Amino acid sequence: MVRPHVISQRELRVRYSSFYDVRIPRENIISLRYLKESHDPLKVKAFRGETWLSHDNYYDTNLVAELREPITVTRPLGKTETVRVLKFTADDPKAAVEAYERLAFS
Repeated sequence: MVRPHVISQRELRVRYSSFYDVRIPRENIISLRYLKESHDPLKVKAFRGETWLSHDNYYDTNLVAELREPITVTRPLGKTETVRVLKFTADDPKAAVEAYERLAFS
């Protein structure tokens, strides 16, 4: 089963299989932008400060969502973290940003 990320007029959902489903209300998002980064798997931790790195694509991310207010994210084994920045991967990050911007004015 595939559970892709979802962008709507109400929220951004960052999902990965059954491991996590993070819902962020649009009014809490300052920006969603394309930024391709590789994160060294030996040095990176899934949560660093208030930044969450989604590891669904071998430590590469290409989207960054910056939030107005921190949110609580539940990790796969139940522990929670407070984050203000989410870094994750989309198959077509530029199209995701365009959809996010287009839906903001709908």
